[in-house]
Amino acid sequence: MEKVVTEVRERRIEVPHPRSDCVKAVLADDDAMFAVVWTLTALVRDRTRKAYDPDQPRFGKLSHHVQSLHAALVERATAGPP
Repeated sequence: MEKVVTEVRERRIEVPHPRSDCVKAVLADDDAMFAVVWTLTALVRDRTRKAYDPDQPRFGKLSHHVQSLHAALVERATAGPP
């Protein structure tokens, strides 16, 4: 009697892709975009998240970018028609 043994191996290969692909996907989907904003808001409010403490570099960078976004929104809202 002959035995046939078949072995199947699965290998996962990480294929890097540009971060810009993820950014474009999030910005193209309103629900995803708002989820990111609300998630960041929750992370900053969570006092157990030490990475978002005011003395951390991430805090300063995030604060700067949020202020820039807010200024752009205000400017857009108050500008006349194109």
